[in-house]
Amino acid sequence: MKPIAETEATRRSYHADSQSNTVHRASLLAPNLAAVLPGSSVDLSFSNHFLVKRGHEDVACRITAIGLDGSVISSRTEQVTEPRVYTFELSELAGETADNYMVEFFSSRNLFIPFPAAMVNHRGSSFLNSVHSYNRVLNDVFEDDAINAEHVSEASIDVRVDDEIDTFALFTSGPTACRGTMSLELRTPDLSLEREISLDMPRLTNRWISIADVFGNEFRGGPAVLTIQQPQQPMFYGRMLAGLHSRRDGAIAANHSFYDCSNLKEYCEDGRASARVYPILEGFRASVRVYPIFSPCELRTGIDFYDGQGRLLAEAECEAICSPSANVLDISVEEVLERVNAAGAVAFRFRTWPTSGGMPRRLNHQIVYSDPHDRSPLEASVAISLRNPNHFQPTRKTGLVWGQCAVHENLISRVGLTFDDPEGESAEGMEVWLLSEKGEVYRADVPLHPGAAHAFDPAELVPELVPSGDARPHYLWYWARSERSDLSGYSVTRHALSSHCSGEHCF
Repeated sequence: MKPIAETEATRRSYHADSQSNTVHRASLLAPNLAAVLPGSSVDLSFSNHFLVKRGHEDVACRITAIGLDGSVISSRTEQVTEPRVYTFELSELAGETADNYMVEFFSSRNLFIPFPAAMVNHRGSSFLNSVHSYNRVLNDVFEDDAINAEHVSEASIDVRVDDEIDTFALFTSGPTACRGTMSLELRTPDLSLEREISLDMPRLTNRWISIADVFGNEFRGGPAVLTIQQPQQPMFYGRMLAGLHSRRDGAIAANHSFYDCSNLKEYCEDGRASARVYPILEGFRASVRVYPIFSPCELRTGIDFYDGQGRLLAEAECEAICSPSANVLDISVEEVLERVNAAGAVAFRFRTWPTSGGMPRRLNHQIVYSDPHDRSPLEASVAISLRNPNHFQPTRKTGLVWGQCAVHENLISRVGLTFDDPEGESAEGMEVWLLSEKGEVYRADVPLHPGAAHAFDPAELVPELVPSGDARPHYLWYWARSERSDLSGYSVTRHALSSHCSGEHCF
């Protein structure tokens, strides 16, 4: 993990001098899960943000299929030159013989961010799971010095183990063979368990870790605080794909893990609240889930509701949370909304402020969207961090965000756009457009008031692009531009046959 002070310093240097510490390779790894999820496929999808955002016309994408022994099966390169969506059905490149796919983007111009804005989509007959790029081989030894300066556990993992559901974490080895030990700790208010797993893996391969197998009959239920200490791997940024696995139909609902910062003292300069506004999406139940994995503190929490004009309807204080601890905070937004009688709300703000200790600089949590009628299907759990006024914000910066939204006759999809701060000027002329593999397919100017949300069903905007039957989903990408810099976007899908959900935040 890179210390937060160094991360902020890097952002400041980029905005001060665009040719300082330039980046010319961005990469990710996309795992093939067909061995553990029979019949599943994996796709890579990205919108050509290199061109649309930065005007780069000289980007190349190389995809390398890697076998179970860490050797190269095949490699192909494609020029990324058009303002459209690029989709690669990775499973068709090497089939089940591939364990991983390394995806690399190269340019002679500055890419700024070594992680590409790309989505990895695992799909089966009853699910689609979408997660943004989350692990990669590093670019050089100097980046290794920065990225691996602090070695912390991975956490922020949804935990449930019963007859229907298991929890999994996918460990990936780096560019050299991995031999070592992985330590797992699982805590609830009534239970504390520890286990170690021996690892002996070829380079750039994956290992599926079942929490039910690791802890056996000693743990059933959920939620719980799960932390996983991976062996430190040189030249590798190794976040984990982790979440829930349906024993019934083999579906997954997973996101990337997040740092366990509970042993680090990284605080804001003052105690002002951290907060963010989220959309209430038609056809989905919303929750906020917070794991106590941030710098030591005691925090109060609250949820505020806003109508379509950005007017505050109601404020509600919720449960407090202490970090570190074994108590997971799980807030049903619908239950709070009913309690304060905020009918007509289209968005809510989740906020936290300290009562003891400082305000943590990293405050990760999950925004959860799920089937509104049935709690048994898998939930979309979007890992994201709250904003704080002390965070660096470039002057005169406008808002430009983009993200994936999948459409298919068997998918219910929603996109929601908000401003992180419910105060300030409205954006009467916010521009929203959709890109497909053929280019731009929709564009409109829409108003967005601070505190409110602009939500839409992408399938209704471009019904002619909605596939059916056994065809793979069509990965559209939404783009939005505003004069306000705190613009954010969220997309969620629910499978119409199983009600399993998946979601992600914007880039």
